[in-house]
Amino acid sequence: MAGGMLGVAAVVEDNVSFQKAVVSYLKGHGFSEVYGFTYGREFLEFFRGRADDLGFVLLDMLLPDIFGHDILTIIRNRREYLPVMIITAYFEEKFYRSSFNRGVDYFLPKPTSVLSLGSAVRRLLDLVYGPKDRKPKTVLGERFQFVKESRALVDLKAKRQVYLTPKETLVFRTLLRYGNSVVPYALFTLGRKKLNKNTLQVLVFRLNSKLKRFTRNRITVKAVYGGGYRLLVKDDSDS
Repeated sequence: MAGGMLGVAAVVEDNVSFQKAVVSYLKGHGFSEVYGFTYGREFLEFFRGRADDLGFVLLDMLLPDIFGHDILTIIRNRREYLPVMIITAYFEEKFYRSSFNRGVDYFLPKPTSVLSLGSAVRRLLDLVYGPKDRKPKTVLGERFQFVKESRALVDLKAKRQVYLTPKETLVFRTLLRYGNSVVPYALFTLGRKKLNKNTLQVLVFRLNSKLKRFTRNRITVKAVYGGGYRLLVKDDSDS
């Protein structure tokens, strides 16, 4: 999948008007074929025949006939690394943990606009394939590396590093664990204890200030409406 052709995409969403709008958007932004499905079982029938052609799946959790998690499990049994984005109004800890355990790549909270969704799709595909050559890449891209043993964020290009405090490291490692997805407050813990929301806000502020200064705004932490944080990584070629 190179250049402007990203292969086949599937949109599994029971809101027909939103589904059609997303299908239309994706068709105009690099996908060779885009198919919309209102029912999960319709998608699964399609998936059995076209699984190897798919380059992206947008999956709603609450469908009329089957739960999205069941579909996700079937997808992962056949295509372990296929980019899958879940669109959901849920922000509960158990739901997030279950989704990540089943192999979701990205969460997009509802309600959302088609343009916001399109931007999220581009971020996910850039994260998985890379913005230029579409090869696999790490969460932090090619320039930066985090060394957990020394709690150091390393700039491989400039050959310098910055150290995080133990609590900053806990927050940063949680963000890294969930890639470019929204991480709800409940998933940030200190040992087995959830971090107090006010404490978490202070830690995120300090971490974000340090990341911005060290990476010159290439790596930042963004607060997300609905209750959570997202790690944003700007590719070095974009600067």
